[in-house]
Amino acid sequence: MGGAEAVVSYHCGTATVSDYVVGGRLRWEVSHGCGDGVELVCGRGELPADLRAAVLAQCGTFGVRFPAGDRVAVMRVLRGRGVPVGELRSVLAQGVTGTEAEMVLLAGQLAAAGVAVVVSRREDPDLPGVGGSQRRPTPP
Repeated sequence: MGGAEAVVSYHCGTATVSDYVVGGRLRWEVSHGCGDGVELVCGRGELPADLRAAVLAQCGTFGVRFPAGDRVAVMRVLRGRGVPVGELRSVLAQGVTGTEAEMVLLAGQLAAAGVAVVVSRREDPDLPGVGGSQRRPTPP
């Protein structure tokens, strides 16, 4: 649910990188055919940085902006994802960006806290992210 696929250079050819949400957790996989078989590498949590960059570059940046309503519930979810206290005000004002799967996961966590948000494709990748050079939140 909520994911994307990118194609990257990998060993003797290319591989398909996917990230998605299963059971309230981020999952990712790299599928690569080389020689006689297919190699499938799977992981939980955040994508490795180079693979995440490829997904963002090829599939776009997605974002969530927060409603003016229950800021306490939003802050509780963001703190649980590892956003430092000193950055909360900025993140609340600007929203966050990341891969589609990262934003779908965040939207689900916010919904569980009673906060409705919409995940949308972003044209401005300079908005605060939940990954990349920022501190990565840990999946629940």
